[in-house]
Amino acid sequence: MKLNFDARGYAFEAGSEVLRQGYASASKALTADIERVRAAHAAYDASPEFIGERDDEGNILWEQGAILTLEQETVEEALEALRNAFVLALYHHWERAIRAYTGSDQNAKYRQLVARAERKGIPAVPDMAKVYRLANTLKHNSGHHGAVLFELWRDLFGPFFSARPDSDWYRAISLSDDDIHEVMRIIGAAGPKVWPYGKPFPLSVSES
Repeated sequence: MKLNFDARGYAFEAGSEVLRQGYASASKALTADIERVRAAHAAYDASPEFIGERDDEGNILWEQGAILTLEQETVEEALEALRNAFVLALYHHWERAIRAYTGSDQNAKYRQLVARAERKGIPAVPDMAKVYRLANTLKHNSGHHGAVLFELWRDLFGPFFSARPDSDWYRAISLSDDDIHEVMRIIGAAGPKVWPYGKPFPLSVSES
């Protein structure tokens, strides 16, 4: 008789959910901050009032619109950094779970982990290769991984990006919320399951 409940699957899914909630909370706060700055910038642009400082010759030393632009760019960069960090955290969470599930040591490579997991009953997810390349490109700013990622998931790169030996791969990648949800979907499918053979019965009134 096969056991349906898997404690290792529970740990993986619960850990993934904690990471997701942390990302969602931080992303929501940063997105709200971006909207606040945009609204303040629009209001300032629509106002005839000048807020800033000029020197004795009338040259602008600083001006509120420029300050708001810098503030918006700073928060947008923070949101990009959050998304990149979340991808790395989620990928490493998957990697640790698969190492534990398959009894693999730290020297086991990605392809070995996938093959061993499949032998343990975790189906291989072809799209996981995209997440593997994405995580390693972000972590190492790797041209090797970046070039493969560019072929696998070109939408992550701007329309005018061209792969070169001296490319800054980390900064070339631009993740959207949709991309983050796709990463979560792929990693969720590629990890151990709490109910590998399906839930045997409703677990709460809301699920009945």
